[in-house]
Amino acid sequence: MSQTVEMITGARLHFGFLAGARPAPGDTSDSEASSAWRSGRVFGGVGMMIDSPRIRLRVDATFPTAPTKDGGGHVAGPEGLPAEIVAPQPWRDRIGAVLKRFPVAPDASQRAFYRVVLQETIPPHVGLGAGTQLALAVAAATATLRGEPIDAQRLAQRAGRGLRSAIGLYGFLHGGLIVDAGKRPGDPVSPLAMRTALPESWAVVLACPSGSEGLSGQREQDAFAHLPPMPTDLTGRLCQLVLTGLMPAALQRSYFEFGEALFEFNRLVGKYFAPIQGGAYASEAAAEWVRFVRNRGVPAVGQSSWGPTLFAICPDGPTAERLAAATRDQPRWRDWSVAVTAPRNASAEGITATTS
Repeated sequence: MSQTVEMITGARLHFGFLAGARPAPGDTSDSEASSAWRSGRVFGGVGMMIDSPRIRLRVDATFPTAPTKDGGGHVAGPEGLPAEIVAPQPWRDRIGAVLKRFPVAPDASQRAFYRVVLQETIPPHVGLGAGTQLALAVAAATATLRGEPIDAQRLAQRAGRGLRSAIGLYGFLHGGLIVDAGKRPGDPVSPLAMRTALPESWAVVLACPSGSEGLSGQREQDAFAHLPPMPTDLTGRLCQLVLTGLMPAALQRSYFEFGEALFEFNRLVGKYFAPIQGGAYASEAAAEWVRFVRNRGVPAVGQSSWGPTLFAICPDGPTAERLAAATRDQPRWRDWSVAVTAPRNASAEGITATTS
């Protein structure tokens, strides 16, 4: 008998963190109030899911185990599930790493051979959460085939994600606009603070400079290690923008209020990361595009994560298409990748089929 699960998930936009990599030591303006206020939480943040680019993959499980391997596959090590992986590098190794986190069933009759086929993917290291969405899709599909429950903590453990940000995790599970509360020492996963759907009429322009990548891996870890604690007054301002700006504006479909709050939130976080990326944005070309977009009357513009992908959330599809066309018409951005997509308010899709 064989079972198949096909998983589809979108990409993640990360607007920025709410706190730094370690708690701030205090605020000189009012140290007593600052000490009382500090929660010890780190990171946290805000982001949203978009429909495309997307991850689409298929996981086949054959019972009982009947491993085969052709020239295009890869068999996971003995500490993990036997599997064939049909995917290019570096995705092949990443998929194998997820499978190795699943224990082999003690009962031989319950063991299966898994075949993972990656059909669509998100460009890596451009600020769209490709690695997280891929790992979560593999983990969720495999857990479904094994009859395991899928909850945030278990899924993060199987996927090996959520070390800092849980926006991609909760975006995978729920879609929409996500607020990650931040982690305390010992927390396996940050709690989900708030989530809401975004208006279906809104559209998103993605603009990505060619040939550049955001920080990842050891370079990203080193960057966080060298950043100073985020000042408590900055964290307070960011939380205010989320609680009194972004979230109520999204709930009330107040586009321009949402856009101004998002721009300011993203800009302030970018300034905090300026010692690493050289400014509020990853490049001067990125900063120019942000100004270009705002001058066209679209306030909701910024950089996703470390970039280089930039986003502009528009009030409707025609506005987004005009902005995308205007960007492509500019010689300075002619080699950029420019696309229009939509907010994704739904969780990842899982489709299961069984054959005898």
